[in-house]
Amino acid sequence: MGKINNIREMFKYLDKINDPKDAEYDYCKLESYDLFDTYEKFLQKVLELDEIPKRVVDIGSNMNQYAYIFENAGIDYIGIDLWNADRRWKPYESEHVQFIGARYEDIADWFKNDVIISNLCVGYLVKIEDVKGKHLILNELNENTHDFDAKLVW
Repeated sequence: MGKINNIREMFKYLDKINDPKDAEYDYCKLESYDLFDTYEKFLQKVLELDEIPKRVVDIGSNMNQYAYIFENAGIDYIGIDLWNADRRWKPYESEHVQFIGARYEDIADWFKNDVIISNLCVGYLVKIEDVKGKHLILNELNENTHDFDAKLVW
């Protein structure tokens, strides 16, 4: 498999390794197009840190469909998701991208020196105070634009 450059290429790849006729898989795919800008903003916030990390950890990564954004920027990516813990769908993985199907709380200590990102899970399914990491970046609704922005929590 060659380099993935955009979300369409990502889903062509995921369609090859999964059953695109599965209704739940299709729902995750459709929802993903709406969240692309959020992950671009996460990358920009990561690149603004004093020290660019070697990897980021995404709590609630679904199928790692946004991992290529970080991989292409030279940052390794670990996606964690309980939704796909049984590996019903095959997530995107590569030399620089890993998927862990688990409850974040059970493995949080593994990532206490990493940059943690989360689109929706932290603050909803995972309590902010349970997150361990060097930095935490979440999405936050911008009341002026009604879009989501990436926010460095710590």
